Amino acid sequence: MLMKMQNIQVIDVVQATTTNADAMPLYLLLKKEMMDDTCIVLSFKDSTPLSSSFLNTAIGNLVDDVGLDYVKAHLKIVQCSKSVFDTLKRYFDNLAKIKNS
Repeated sequence: MLMKMQNIQVIDVVQATTTNADAMPLYLLLKKEMMDDTCIVLSFKDSTPLSSSFLNTAIGNLVDDVGLDYVKAHLKIVQCSKSVFDTLKRYFDNLAKIKNS
């Protein structure tokens, strides 16, 4: 069975990538799509640097809702700067450490 795919541009969903409140629209959209078993291609093209508060709300809440393995299987990050990529990598690595402790 083919999984549904949804392309999402962060910049089209949120005004900024700094606060928990900034991240809430992205979190709600990601959660809605993931609950439909949709694979999300998430683009950070032209987005501002990410804060940990933003990541905790947008990604951390998803992990709490559906689990780290599910998020990793259903979320593909594209078009991000090296700094955004490094931030996301550290974030997922830290989530994995917490899960395995």
